[in-house]
Amino acid sequence: MKPIFFCLLTFLATNCKSFEPLTLPKQEFTRDNLKLDGYYYIFKDEKVGYGYDTKQYDVFILFQNGVYYNAVSGGYDPNLSKVENQKKLDYEVNEKVIRQKDYVKTQIGWGVFNVQGSEIKTECWTSGSGGTYPTQMIMGEIINDSTIRFTKRKGGYMGGFGKRKKTFEMDETYHFRQFSPKPDSANIYIK
Repeated sequence: MKPIFFCLLTFLATNCKSFEPLTLPKQEFTRDNLKLDGYYYIFKDEKVGYGYDTKQYDVFILFQNGVYYNAVSGGYDPNLSKVENQKKLDYEVNEKVIRQKDYVKTQIGWGVFNVQGSEIKTECWTSGSGGTYPTQMIMGEIINDSTIRFTKRKGGYMGGFGKRKKTFEMDETYHFRQFSPKPDSANIYIK
């Protein structure tokens, strides 16, 4: 009996991860300084070390009820035009978020956002390595109703947990792209 109990305890300890609680409160977005009938995206070049560059895109969605969803990310083709890469983004959002409903399958990527004047904060769950899945907060400013510039990131992967979270400087500007149909913000992770 003891070996079975020990095996069960070991299995649960290594396979059952918890999610760090969000610290930002969920707030209804009642302002008009951000467009919400689509998604925000960025094309960025990242140095990954050893002299390699990656061409990446990231997409997130903001909902009227204060919910944030980090929708899709991946590589883009620098040989394609901006219009062709944007069509690829539309395809990815449609395939992964709308058709396959990837957004309801995992808690990772879900979170909330708050706006105070022209300041914006987002907080969502990210992938972790062992133990609790961490949250990541990104802070920045609203440039206009279709442009957001993020300047600080706190926590997330390799950024520590709880009170040990590290803050990193960043400079990423996201642009709005109208998109329909927009996915539903209903999920079991954000109450």
